[in-house]
Amino acid sequence: WLHELIKRRLSDREVLDGMFLAAAALIVLPLLPDHALDPYGVINPHLVWRITVLVLVINAAGYIAMRAFKSSHGLALTGLLGGFVYSTATIAAMSVHSRTTPSLTHAAAAGAALSTLSTALQLMLILYLTNPLLANQLLPALLVVTLVAIIYGGWLARDAGQAQTSHELPGRAFEFKRSFGFALLVTVVMFISAWLADRYGALGASLGVA
Repeated sequence: WLHELIKRRLSDREVLDGMFLAAAALIVLPLLPDHALDPYGVINPHLVWRITVLVLVINAAGYIAMRAFKSSHGLALTGLLGGFVYSTATIAAMSVHSRTTPSLTHAAAAGAALSTLSTALQLMLILYLTNPLLANQLLPALLVVTLVAIIYGGWLARDAGQAQTSHELPGRAFEFKRSFGFALLVTVVMFISAWLADRYGALGASLGVA
């Protein structure tokens, strides 16, 4: 079955991507030091690589979904499910699909929008389990986010489904440079936030969160 899959169903590029992802997750990740290298406790090689692997996995999941379903439905489903794991990484993964295959831009945008729906639902659940009072105060805003994400994501998915009849799949499941660049960007933002909090106290912390 594996021989049939590799020889007949997968391209050489897809096989190499799968091997690269396995090596990144199972070989490189466990070897990296899992402690911070800076005084703020932010620059952690293990965390940076873990974010990179997460984006690669979400990209690969989107690619598999595009092969299994219509491109628009596959990316929309990937975005919805990926949002429960890490919405920001999911949006970054959707941007990679959009840049590598411009004809999938609407489908990728649908996936990005629906990932925010997952985030809103997840926030509601966590808040009601941990702090019902705060949850009630934030409920109107979360309901607005949920409604907008459903309407906008559904509209984009519908448009993508109507427009795509002969879309070609991207040549590969993911692009390492963009995934790693996203992980570095997240780390830089976290470092700046920590520096602001350390230098300016509560005001700096608020600016860092923003």
